[in-house]
Amino acid sequence: MRRPRPEPHPDSQSQLASRPLPAEQVAQREWPALRAGLLDAAAALDRIDRAGGGDSAERRLAQRLLEVLAEPGRADRAERVLTLLSREYDPSWRERFADGQGSADPPPA
Repeated sequence: MRRPRPEPHPDSQSQLASRPLPAEQVAQREWPALRAGLLDAAAALDRIDRAGGGDSAERRLAQRLLEVLAEPGRADRAERVLTLLSREYDPSWRERFADGQGSADPPPA
């Protein structure tokens, strides 16, 4: 006798495509990771501020990113954060990085 196939998990791709989870369930599922990330960010900003780095380019960029995250009703925060963290396209990037002049520093705020 053949065993019945198990039901797919409610979060599986096939289920998500046909029946999105209610907002409350998504919020409950995402909360632990969001809480941890916010706590990490708050602690990092505290360390920067205690060290006197309150006016560094990184601190200014972090402040701008927090403003983007705090805007209510937006569903494009990830895209906007990535844009702020991205560099402008530089057609000579290969030469700069080959010469060791490229860096992973964040773009100026």
